[in-house]
Amino acid sequence: MLSEIDVNKFTNRNKKMRLRHGVLKHLIAALLILYCIGIIVTLSNEKERFQWDFSTYYYAGKAYSAGLNPYDAEVLSQMATTPVNQFVYTPLSLPVLRLFSTLDFKPAFYFFLSLKLIILIGLLYLWKREFLKSDADLLFYVFCLFGFNSAIYIDIRSGNISIFEQGVLWLAFAAFLRNKLLLFCILTTLAATFKIQPILILVLLGYSNVQSKYRYLFATVFLIVGIHFISYVMHPEFFKDFISQVSNLEGRGINAPSTLALLRDIHDTLSRKGILVISPTAIYLAIVVTILAVTGWALKSPEKIIDKRIILFTICLTYALILPRFKIYSYILLLVPSYFMIKNVFSKTSIPILIILLMFSQHTMLPGFNKLSEYFLWRYYPLIMTYCIWSLSVIAIFQRRTGLNQLRISEKNSK
Repeated sequence: MLSEIDVNKFTNRNKKMRLRHGVLKHLIAALLILYCIGIIVTLSNEKERFQWDFSTYYYAGKAYSAGLNPYDAEVLSQMATTPVNQFVYTPLSLPVLRLFSTLDFKPAFYFFLSLKLIILIGLLYLWKREFLKSDADLLFYVFCLFGFNSAIYIDIRSGNISIFEQGVLWLAFAAFLRNKLLLFCILTTLAATFKIQPILILVLLGYSNVQSKYRYLFATVFLIVGIHFISYVMHPEFFKDFISQVSNLEGRGINAPSTLALLRDIHDTLSRKGILVISPTAIYLAIVVTILAVTGWALKSPEKIIDKRIILFTICLTYALILPRFKIYSYILLLVPSYFMIKNVFSKTSIPILIILLMFSQHTMLPGFNKLSEYFLWRYYPLIMTYCIWSLSVIAIFQRRTGLNQLRISEKNSK
């Protein structure tokens, strides 16, 4: 038996360990906050180098106000007196962007950046409260900073609207988990106003247990199509330019690591070597059909999946894999699904390995690769890791359905 003295020593030792752990935790959190502040200060002080996408939005809104064509890059460049990227969002977005152009560029720049940071803080809070709960530890916030080639940082640096889009989408996802389908549909419609792709998220309605889910689905699709049709009627020339520019977009590599982009890069490399290969578009369509079939099969019996979040996160991973164009900052969508799946679905031994791998970037150098391997590995590393997470998730769901595996989600997190 332990004496009272031994018990006291053991208790004091535990208290000291907890105190040291708490101090270390707060120190890491403080360093993380200071690091983020340093990034924000750098971005704020160098307007000429950063937020180039915001410049496009600002001058597109200004061109729209002046009755000029915002889809003409030359018009935007003349207004900015410097080269500006093409505007590639729907005509419905122009009245919103017009609001920023009512300010001078400098205050509009700071307002846009400040608004984005506020939404990001709200997004982190939403992720913790509605989706990760007790899984949202300090490591998760470090993961948000570095995960998927620092997708959040790249979005802030480039001045893209992805964080705004993510804010709307994750509010929609929260409504879906709470079976508030009307709110889910309204928010999804709002997300599809700037970019049309979020309309695919409506597939989640098929996994709801609300009887009127298909009425919501058809009504929302009709509403989104109707809104864009009205936009076409009001500005047919703008809408045609929008469709033309979106059809000709072709980002590749680390800035746009999508499945179709990878296949096109492989095709071009093999063609230069004189190797005849099948059309990348045909292979892409076959892969998309396969991914959709496998995902549909895995989620065939949603009642056997103990947590609705697993359905949601599997759909998010699938969504990223099948889109023909998926920019690096769009990988913000996968931060929570990947972290949740790693901590709750996969084996415990894989948790640190997968989290570390997901925080690698194209700047990470590992020995043993030839130039060709390095070229494709680092240019498409976020996409490759997404395929890994999606594959392991599907396997775990299959095992759960067949009784071979029990998903490790605590009762506290399942509520």
